[in-house]
Amino acid sequence: MRSTDIGSDYEELAHLIVEACGDATDGLFLYAEVEPGVVGSGLFQELGGRVVYHHPTRDLTNKLDEIWEKLDGDDRWHAIRCRVVGGRFSAEFDFPSDLKPGESLSERRPRALNAVFGDKRIEYPEL
Repeated sequence: MRSTDIGSDYEELAHLIVEACGDATDGLFLYAEVEPGVVGSGLFQELGGRVVYHHPTRDLTNKLDEIWEKLDGDDRWHAIRCRVVGGRFSAEFDFPSDLKPGESLSERRPRALNAVFGDKRIEYPEL
């Protein structure tokens, strides 16, 4: 299935991002990588001079996996970067051919965060 055929799934993903951040509709960023059976994701909210991490909900993680499983061929991305700014949702994708060989999620995600938030400190909740 092509990305353009699942617009309603991306709309639902946007709602799940907003919901996971307490219904905030500005300054939200989701970075996720998906492989067969594995979803690695992080959800972040910019609040002034700081960035707060939110745990992605199970529904959000399941929606990412569901979207990815529906895609095939050239439309199947490896990573997705979603933003909600001023109530508007946007998504950018990295495809397997875009990735550097041998590079991991732990190397790519900080680079994506820096591109969005610069050097703002990220606050992670205590466990």
